[in-house]
Amino acid sequence: MSTFFTKAAIAASFLSFLSMSALAEDVGIIDLSDAKGWVDRQPPPPDGLHVREVKIWAPTPCHHAVMKAAGESKSNPPIPQFEVTIEEPATNVVCILVVSKITVEPFDVDDYTGGLQVQIFYRGHEGQLLELQEVH
Repeated sequence: MSTFFTKAAIAASFLSFLSMSALAEDVGIIDLSDAKGWVDRQPPPPDGLHVREVKIWAPTPCHHAVMKAAGESKSNPPIPQFEVTIEEPATNVVCILVVSKITVEPFDVDDYTGGLQVQIFYRGHEGQLLELQEVH
């Protein structure tokens, strides 16, 4: 192997290592800067909860993120909690290994009985509060 290719292989290995360490630090950080949430209290009941534009840092732009109900906080009053999970891309997808901010799938609850705050978290990370608007 020529000297050029040897140096290129070493550089690629080093960059791959740096990329993987960035993955460990950034993956799972939730960004609510563009997030929108509202409680639809328009008749007829039941009330509905709608959350849009939550973003999370994922291992690649090909990953998929979804949110699910995860109980309530132990605070008084309790705050509904929702967990974001990152799903692996399909096995036949070729995707560049770069940490990317992806948008979580829109989330709706048809029969919502909580207040005007929800907590959104990714496993092992502290949750963030999202203030909800009330629609009458």
